[in-house]
Amino acid sequence: MPHIQVGQTTIPYEIRRSSITKKKSIVVRPNSVEVIAPDEADETSIAGFIEAKRRWVYTKLTEMNERLAYLERHSYDRLRSGAKIRFRGRNVALRVRQTDQPNFQIRFNGSFDITAPSHLTAEALEAALGQEMVAWFKTTLHADVEALRRRYERATGLAATGSQIIHSDTLWGSLMSRAEQKSATVAAQKYASVTARMGAPGGRSPQGGPMRGRPNF
Repeated sequence: MPHIQVGQTTIPYEIRRSSITKKKSIVVRPNSVEVIAPDEADETSIAGFIEAKRRWVYTKLTEMNERLAYLERHSYDRLRSGAKIRFRGRNVALRVRQTDQPNFQIRFNGSFDITAPSHLTAEALEAALGQEMVAWFKTTLHADVEALRRRYERATGLAATGSQIIHSDTLWGSLMSRAEQKSATVAAQKYASVTARMGAPGGRSPQGGPMRGRPNF
């Protein structure tokens, strides 16, 4: 596998060819570095491209790994009172109380205040609470998406036909059909897209385009 050398650090990278792209670009992920290059680009030019950006690659890879290490240190061991979970970019405390009520109630006001049925054992409580939290997050996410959709409908003067939430390894979201996306590409390049990106200062990649990365969530 090809690699770049920064001091004592060896950073391997993969090359992905594309018949669509016209310029070389670099995608940095926590555990991998990828160079996307046009089909006609030779390996010598690709190697020269990433070699010229090796310090930038090293910096971004270090930043990502430090961020992941921080999240791991501050993640919870058990879903129980006193634990902290990641919500909207920060660690939020859980307060869990068991009462005589038959159902869970989840309230958020800077922290999570949760009441749970008293008949559940500690093990059963954690399992049931996990399911309840997932359902709560899904409901909240749908409400957030609808608020975002309405906001951008007002800003663009367009009307969305609906919205869908799916699991994805990338950070892109769209309110348009594929045909509308294609026609809007040029205009969209003039504005910052609604996405969390990790890149060079100003959200730009070394070659001037938007940098794709992994979410810090």
